[in-house]
Amino acid sequence: MTEGIGSLGIINNKKIEKYPITLEDNFIEISNFGDSKNATSFLSKNINSTEFATAQLDQKNIQIITKILKTDFLSHKKINAIEANVDLKQVTDTIVSYDFDDNFNEIEKISYQKIVQPQYFIQINTKNKEDLWTYFEQKKYINNQNQFNAIPFSPNKISKNETGILIHSDIHPKIKNNFKENFILIKNNPLILSSFKSVNASGRKKITDAAYLFYLNQDKKFFIRLAFKHQELPLILR
Repeated sequence: MTEGIGSLGIINNKKIEKYPITLEDNFIEISNFGDSKNATSFLSKNINSTEFATAQLDQKNIQIITKILKTDFLSHKKINAIEANVDLKQVTDTIVSYDFDDNFNEIEKISYQKIVQPQYFIQINTKNKEDLWTYFEQKKYINNQNQFNAIPFSPNKISKNETGILIHSDIHPKIKNNFKENFILIKNNPLILSSFKSVNASGRKKITDAAYLFYLNQDKKFFIRLAFKHQELPLILR
């Protein structure tokens, strides 16, 4: 340990990669940046770029994330980079049901409920979009309606474009097509709780207290910050 309250060591072949852990009043950081000004500057410039989640990852970082999440639909070697943006919106869903009146005549009943619906795009950057499309078809990730069913958010559309393959909801955020940094930013959103109604009081408080999760990679430098909303007590005493 050279700095911080602890250190995370990852054994990579014969080398041990060390990542100091820092605890502040409202966040926890794991980073080997040394000087974190570049990371925090990038975060401050992009913290308002999304209402929920945004990411840009090259091939190396895609492999890291897919191993952590134990998913393989983005692990194909012909994927060079991805850009994703996700917003959460509350929409009104119409429910149509049928009943019978006292004379056994069928009557239609219409009711409405509020649901949370993600609006998103995933831009896959590849120079071999035909081969990648074939791979998705072989894995049965694409159905007959050209929907990508490897992710749990539907309905959506999958199509080919100039830079590769695009997966998006019917309404989606703006596409930037800018692969200059490797980062993930996930912000807390009040609509998250309405999607997890079965969560107990303790779990709901933990979700409410969280502010954002930020990941940044530049070459061999990594920066991870888990931030919480400002409170009277510092994080270590909560």
